[in-house]
Formats: sequence, structure tokens, C-alpha cells
Amino acid sequence: MESNWFDFSVRLGTPGLRLLLSCRDARNDRQPLAEHREALGRELGFSRGNLAVPHQVHGRRVDWADEGRIYPQTDGLLTANPGPVLTLQVADCPPVYLYHAPSRTRGLVHAGWRGIAGGVLEATADRLRDRDIEPRQVTALIGPAIGPECYEVGPEVAAQFDTRFLTASPGGSYRLDLPGVVRFRLEEAGIQAENIAVTGICTKCDPRCHSYRRDGQRAGRMVAFFYEQG
Repeated sequence: MESNWFDFSVRLGTPGLRLLLSCRDARNDRQPLAEHREALGRELGFSRGNLAVPHQVHGRRVDWADEGRIYPQTDGLLTANPGPVLTLQVADCPPVYLYHAPSRTRGLVHAGWRGIAGGVLEATADRLRDRDIEPRQVTALIGPAIGPECYEVGPEVAAQFDTRFLTASPGGSYRLDLPGVVRFRLEEAGIQAENIAVTGICTKCDPRCHSYRRDGQRAGRMVAFFYEQG
């Protein structure tokens, strides 16, 4: 399995947690995403009914997932139930894995620029507080994302972010440090800086990753899985 997956399971320091992200796989690039997700799940020993799947819309909605099913119009899932396998699909946007050890709550959030600008990470913190979970007790891992040297955006996108995360480029565009923004927003939402890890993998540069910025419409999607080892 190792050659087909990024395995970040040790990064949150809790035995029994599995934090996985599928690698780019030419054999399945043309396979419909739902079929690909289910095939990956079967490889891990799960049926479709185990998978909690967000129908991502680049928004700020985050849902609690108590069972395996599709969750419409949402970009993040949280669960304190050991049963559901949290999933997420990404190309250049980072998946953010979250864990609260006292309640065994897991979270998986799609952190693209639109969602970040719209407050998806702050919404995640609010949903945790709804169940008396303090973000300062949460650990986080920012998964592979397009890196700060590779993510060129126009002025309309740049205007939504602090200048500390922007570098001017010729022609009026900017390079955006997306992982840096995610880390900053997680800290602003209450997660302690020392509890945030970053993989540092650039999806555009690393050939193991899918990247929309590199491959355009031909790009596939990587699928994140977050579950407890039974």
C-alpha cells in the first residue's frame, strides 16, 4: 500500500490514527471520482457505507458526521464516532486533519482559498465549540498543497489575504502562500501554534500529487482518508 499513499499517521502523535492521502495513479486517472474513492476504500478494508463523503462546494459549511454517507454542500466533516471514515478530495487545496484526543474527535477540512476567505476554518472551530471542544486542545496537520512559489493569483484573490502571505509577480499578479494562510487562520481560530504541523509537500512540484495548476482539466483528485485503526 505504501507506494500508493502518503501516510501521515505519525504526525499527530496518537497511536491508532490513520491519516492517508492517495497518490497520483495513472491507472485510475480516468476513473470517475466516486468509483475511485470506493476502490481506495476497499483497498483499506472499507465498504461504501463506511465512507463519510462531503459534497465540496468551496464554502464554509462544516458538518458533524455520525455515519458513512454523502454530506451535501459541505467542505468539512467532524466526528466523535469511531465508525465513519472521513474522506475528502483535493488537487492543490490542502486537506486539514484535526484531532481532539480527550473526545477522540476527528476532523477533515477542505482548505481552498475560497473556503479560507469565507471562514471555513473559523466555522470548524465554532462547530467544535458547539460540543464543548476547545480548539486550543486540538492538533492539526496541513496536508500537501500548492506551494508559495507556485501559486499565482490575480489581484481580486490577493485582495482577500494579508500582504504577509503575498509576493508581487510581474504583470500585476501575486504568489500566495496558501499553507501559510491556513496555518495563520488555524492559529486565529484558537489552535496552538505548537499543535500545528505542515507536510511541506507542493502538489505542483511533486509528481506523486495531482495538481490542477500543473495539469489543468486533465488533473485527477487525491482522496484523503482519516480513521481510527480498529
